[in-house]
Amino acid sequence: MSNDGMWGVLPDVLDRACAYYGERTAILDAASGASVTYRELGQWRNRIANALIGAGVQKGDRIGLLMPNCLEFIPIQQAVWAAGAVLVQMPTRAAADGFKSNLEQTDATTLLYHAKFEDAVATIRGQLPKLQTLIRVGTVEGAAKVDALDFATLVAAQSSQRPQVDIAEHDEAYVLFTSGSTGEPKGVVNSHFTWSHYSISAGLEIADIRFGEVFAHGAPLTHFT
Repeated sequence: MSNDGMWGVLPDVLDRACAYYGERTAILDAASGASVTYRELGQWRNRIANALIGAGVQKGDRIGLLMPNCLEFIPIQQAVWAAGAVLVQMPTRAAADGFKSNLEQTDATTLLYHAKFEDAVATIRGQLPKLQTLIRVGTVEGAAKVDALDFATLVAAQSSQRPQVDIAEHDEAYVLFTSGSTGEPKGVVNSHFTWSHYSISAGLEIADIRFGEVFAHGAPLTHFT
């Protein structure tokens, strides 16, 4: 863990929100009506992070995230950081070849993907020798085509305490892909310092979000550059 600098590392930012606003709603999934409080979000993040570490994820590993907007997205995103790993956020509108390129460029060793992408993942799985662990979120319609761990089962029995991982502000946190307007999309690496300061300043200065307000996010959660 680390609390250096003004905001600390990304898991510290969520920890403070959980401490201050524990029983307030953190996420509301408009499609399903499901929601989680900040306290529940923090505990869920920790269980996922512990599950990732238990599955072999080490500090600095790059983890692909191939997910649509859903309730699990943000807890998984936060858990990757709490495990000390680097999040590779994959644009979901790409085709299988695009997913393969994302994972190859970043040397990703783990992929968390939603069951709706089962066919695409099955297509590229054999072409990614560095990809060691696959974790499926949700249920596949019909027979599974990929040998993957089940997310819910993996997380269920884990501790809700944040794992003890030494993370510093200068550590890599996030790989975001450019739009590819001048060629193949390229991964841009952000540190914990960069992303925590950007996220907070963007919320306050650009979106002008204030305490007690509800922010509706209608775009894909993967759509950041």
